[in-house]
Amino acid sequence: MVDSDLQYVDLEEVFDELLEICGPTSWWPADSDFEIVIGAILTQNTRWENVKSALYRLKHARMMDPESIAYAGLDLAEFIRPAGYPNKKATYLRAISTWVLDYGIDEYSEAASWNDDRLRSSLLSVRGVGPETADDILLYVFHRRVFIADMYARRLFQARDYDVPKGYESFRKAIAPAVEECSLNSDDFGMLHGLIVEYGKSH
Repeated sequence: MVDSDLQYVDLEEVFDELLEICGPTSWWPADSDFEIVIGAILTQNTRWENVKSALYRLKHARMMDPESIAYAGLDLAEFIRPAGYPNKKATYLRAISTWVLDYGIDEYSEAASWNDDRLRSSLLSVRGVGPETADDILLYVFHRRVFIADMYARRLFQARDYDVPKGYESFRKAIAPAVEECSLNSDDFGMLHGLIVEYGKSH
């Protein structure tokens, strides 16, 4: 694969510039780590406003825990209908909830003891968890240093005339040297993603 100039991106500079423009942002909005996991599934192919509605319905039904969702019946699809693709996403939510029950998501869990590659690989083995969803969970639940190579990030760097490869994984791998080189911590990367999203929505 031809090297991309993304490997030379100064992510600290991008972070500082967007922070100056947008101001501090709190992202991912959630009351618990499990809610972040569920939100990462629900946000696929839909707007965040729709996800918030589905999350509210799950909370109102007292289903915001892995046991309730893993063993939920057909009514789960109705609760999450605002987020779109209800039957498919219900299947995905049951799968990720079962994974959470098996491996945990708190700092003392088995999953938390794994290195980044093993954790990402395990998440990707769960039905309905693709690369971006896995990275969202790595970053916001397990606090790993991860760059979310999503549509907003693609637009940002294309607008700056960087050679952004097609596809999420290719983009992620191309910018990986810059991620490794920079001094941003996991909290910074969490805010950076939020800043990129906020900037992308207004530009």
